[in-house]
Amino acid sequence: PAPAPAAEKPAPAPAPEKPAAAPAAEKPAPAAEKPAAKADDAKAAAAKKAADAKKAAAAKKAAAKAVAAKKEAVAVAAAKKSAEEATSGAMAGTLVMDKGGTSDLIGAAIAIRDANARLVVGLEGSEEVFNIGGREVTIGREGENNLNIGHPSVSGSHAKIFWSGDGFSIEDLGSKNGTTVADNPIGEGVSRKLKAHMAISIGAVPCLFIMDTKSAAGELEPEAPAEKVTEYLVKKGAISKYQRDDVLKEEKRNTSAIAARFVSTGVVTPELWHEAYETAERADVIDSGGGVSPMMILGAVAGCGMLFLAVAAVALFMFKDKLFG
Repeated sequence: PAPAPAAEKPAPAPAPEKPAAAPAAEKPAPAAEKPAAKADDAKAAAAKKAADAKKAAAAKKAAAKAVAAKKEAVAVAAAKKSAEEATSGAMAGTLVMDKGGTSDLIGAAIAIRDANARLVVGLEGSEEVFNIGGREVTIGREGENNLNIGHPSVSGSHAKIFWSGDGFSIEDLGSKNGTTVADNPIGEGVSRKLKAHMAISIGAVPCLFIMDTKSAAGELEPEAPAEKVTEYLVKKGAISKYQRDDVLKEEKRNTSAIAARFVSTGVVTPELWHEAYETAERADVIDSGGGVSPMMILGAVAGCGMLFLAVAAVALFMFKDKLFG
């Protein structure tokens, strides 16, 4: 018999698959900041901001204090300087000093400053405004004077303007051609009180003295109105109406400022300005009731006439028998 076929070898069993590697676990997310940490940071920021603000305020205060101290030091130095200037110069025989010491000197320096006195030189071709800022200002042709006027008629040491306790005065220093105040010559060693808007002649050089006086309350004392002074100049033909209107507007009706402007530019002579100012001042006094008006004069004349007639009538009655027999 035929041999039986050999049995087939069983197929090898498939090798078991390796188990897939488990995916790596994700890293845990960082833990959220704790609320306490946030609060600490906010506190620190607020504290820093407050400290910076405090530091800035302190620096600002220190700077303001330094500025104030500097201003005070400057003011004190200025007052001392004014007092020193007030006492300097040859003042013998022209000023009686108070016994109050430095305080009185500083008071005088303040009064001089407030007066803001100026001498307007009306010399044709060299008009100029000079400030009178000290107790004494010497005037002459030579260089050692406080105020130099280069004119042949001016002596080397001609005159001086000085503070005499209640205002400014002028004195001639033995000049060759003399000093005149409001058309009145003054002799050597003779002083004359100065009023604002007063015409002065230094030799042959015409000048105008102006100042801004103040009362005890610190208010500017009234001047003759600029409108009336300039109106007089218009009538005299010295300026035009347009010049008057322009200067009144530009100088804000400040009489002293207008005087300085017109005289220093040669538009008006010191003598004519002085004449215009005095005329306006008298008119202002009359208008304000402080003087004698034309109607008052007429009334007085009429009253005198009536009184004369009454006396004549009484005399006629008393002596009628003798007169008419």
